Amino acid sequence: MSVEGFGSTADFATAYRQHPRACLILDLHLPVMGGLDFLASRAKDGLGLPVIIVTGRADEATRERAFELGAVAYLEKPVDDRDLLSAIDGAIDA
Repeated sequence: MSVEGFGSTADFATAYRQHPRACLILDLHLPVMGGLDFLASRAKDGLGLPVIIVTGRADEATRERAFELGAVAYLEKPVDDRDLLSAIDGAIDA
């Protein structure tokens, strides 16, 4: 797998080009625009990319909202490598 990191959701939105076998691993707690806000803003115009949410502060309401907005997985930090790889495989094979 190749990985590309972005410093912010704005950097991602500017640089992202669709790829047939890709997913976005998105932290909920980001500066400027949080993960759920970004996911909600992109859901309107069709992100076209499976999203895996990671967070250090999980709660059921946030988890439900993430899935409503189209997240395919919701993982709590610290994320086990096997769980993350399984979520990635599921996201890109969906």
